[in-house]
Amino acid sequence: MNRRTREELNEFAVAYETRFADAIELGFTAYSTIAAGHKTQFRNRTQSSAVNDFIINAAKSSFNDVPGVNWVSEHGVEILQIPFRKRIIRTKFKMLSPNRRPSNIATQSVLDFLNQPQLMLEGFDPNVNLIAGYVYNPTRTATRAKYLVCPNGPVNIWDYSLVTRETVSPGLLLENNGRDASQKRVSQR
Repeated sequence: MNRRTREELNEFAVAYETRFADAIELGFTAYSTIAAGHKTQFRNRTQSSAVNDFIINAAKSSFNDVPGVNWVSEHGVEILQIPFRKRIIRTKFKMLSPNRRPSNIATQSVLDFLNQPQLMLEGFDPNVNLIAGYVYNPTRTATRAKYLVCPNGPVNIWDYSLVTRETVSPGLLLENNGRDASQKRVSQR
């Protein structure tokens, strides 16, 4: 990924971190209110679709006051479009694997979204496709982590660990690895 794109994605993540994290958390919480008997009847794919629908609804509320925000539907998938600097940041909401990759059926639309070779070019400000996602805990009863990731084909070339409002408290918050939570949580790949 070119340096300017990486820097702008870091700024974008900081600017919208709470909105993304809260939307994911609120969506998952709304899903959790479904009666347990109904949830046990869901297959994994059905559960993911239900959680995703709740997250999309929460995200629409969370981003409704951001100037220029637009939602588009491509092949039945809702995509959040946010103008940032000279780019449009297009974001899908997805469940992620523990290695922060989305699970997708490899349709041409999915491949077009995931493959972003233009991000490797210097001096070019292309639009960027991101995934705002969550990793389940082992029992699939809560989210273990939330991320913004930038895929390029079979790998993520950038990711950012999201923190919800409830996670951050005034003063010094130490994460599991002993870093101050205000330090960047960006993985440079």
